[in-house]
Amino acid sequence: MSVSASENKTSLAQEAADWYARLRSDSVSEVEEARFRAWLSGDPARRREFDELTELWDKLGGVAESPEVLSELRRAHTPPSTVTVAAASTDSLVPLRSVVGWALAAGIACVAGFLSWQHLFASETYSTGLGELSTVSLSDGSVVTLNTSSRVQVKFSGSERRVEVQQGQANFEVAKDAARPFIVIAGSGHVRALGTSFDVYERARDIVVTLIDGRVAVSPDAAAGSRGEVTLNAGDQVVYSARGGALERNTVDLRRVTAWHNRKLDFTDTPLSEAIAEANRYSRQKIELRAPGLAGETLSGVFDAGHNEALADGLRAYFGLRVERVGDDLIVLTQGAR
Repeated sequence: MSVSASENKTSLAQEAADWYARLRSDSVSEVEEARFRAWLSGDPARRREFDELTELWDKLGGVAESPEVLSELRRAHTPPSTVTVAAASTDSLVPLRSVVGWALAAGIACVAGFLSWQHLFASETYSTGLGELSTVSLSDGSVVTLNTSSRVQVKFSGSERRVEVQQGQANFEVAKDAARPFIVIAGSGHVRALGTSFDVYERARDIVVTLIDGRVAVSPDAAAGSRGEVTLNAGDQVVYSARGGALERNTVDLRRVTAWHNRKLDFTDTPLSEAIAEANRYSRQKIELRAPGLAGETLSGVFDAGHNEALADGLRAYFGLRVERVGDDLIVLTQGAR
């Protein structure tokens, strides 16, 4: 490598380290974020350097985000003139990335025992069983809450944070990171967080995205990137087919939509068959409605998720149904005298 090429490589590494530290400061401004985007787009080599550096810290999980490590990172990108690195020739100049690594080695070694090699380099999958609710803190500070029978795969890289909803429903509270967008893949589409809290529910044939706070950009076609995205405001909900297609947009009652966070089922003029299907998501004991005369009936009320026995008794009393229990796993509701 020539002296000029080596110096340029070192300069890019220093700039990337500087931006990495600044963007993770609590006081980063919108002007600085705009300057970073301009710097990143000015040269493909800058993006490669930034991605390589960011990927290193991603693989270290929460350790890389600790105040001590970030402090070392800022000190480690001191200009080369103040850093003493022995080299036999100009061809063996050590990239600044190595200097950063040496400066952080002592601190990382103290916590390395808590991290396995496989964990550092593999994507993470989180799931819940029937009736379970689980909250997971991600390495960037974002929080994912999984509803019953749900599964997500998390994979962070140097240039983006990506989560795939593979099954069920999840709520996302996204930590701010101007350097890396937070993308949720669901079906054929994606949701791009713009600093926000939102729900993604993968149903049998479609995807439901509900914005609770902040803003998100939703596209039914992940391959199209940002083209065709629709930006949502708090209280907006969109539905699109799992295979793509047009978005159906509505305004919803957030109290009802987020009731599951507290293990509740909140129904308001909900078709009876739809309410029973929702309740069945949370319990091994299923309710089956065999009453054609109730096809047009609706249900309103708040119920405890996972307690189908109590729900069936309530439906019996309100609609005058007959209740038959078949084994331990099935409750059959049939038409009775009202």
